[in-house]
Amino acid sequence: MKSAFNRSVLIGSAILAAIFVIGLAAPYLGTRDPAQIDPISRNKRPGAVRILTGADGRQVSTTYWMGTDSLGRDIYSRVLFGARVSLLVGISVALISMAAGLAIGLLAGYLRWLDGFVMRQSRSAAPESPVASAPQLPRTISRAKASSASQSYGPLRSAMLSRVQPRARNSSTILWASPTVPRR
Repeated sequence: MKSAFNRSVLIGSAILAAIFVIGLAAPYLGTRDPAQIDPISRNKRPGAVRILTGADGRQVSTTYWMGTDSLGRDIYSRVLFGARVSLLVGISVALISMAAGLAIGLLAGYLRWLDGFVMRQSRSAAPESPVASAPQLPRTISRAKASSASQSYGPLRSAMLSRVQPRARNSSTILWASPTVPRR
């Protein structure tokens, strides 16, 4: 029997839920203020313990679970509070792009002359995305294997070199603009 949910969606949702819970619980999980600079605790290794003696004589120990940075800030607390910033940026970008796409779609639907322009703009932007150029990757690699650059650089390097503009010496010979490497 086939599962009703996609496994990738469930895993992604679980990760997003964990980040959301960490972001909400950051003030309770953090050991100290993530922006507090402590020059005495600079560059501590993960798991280091620092014992502070208060004015009343009590000793308080602080464990740096992920160590400290060059300014003495606790990396563990910075990661926990960073989850809040990541969620805020991700959700705001999704909402802004959704609102902009909705507005452009509504305008293109009501104004027929704008529909063709929006369609041309969306198609002209698509080939620049990695998803749209992914089907061309096997062809590029197969061309690279046949080229002479693959013998000296390997297929991936020659695939990058195949995008360089050719420099023609005469009408029958094309030289690629790549550094010359002696053959072995």
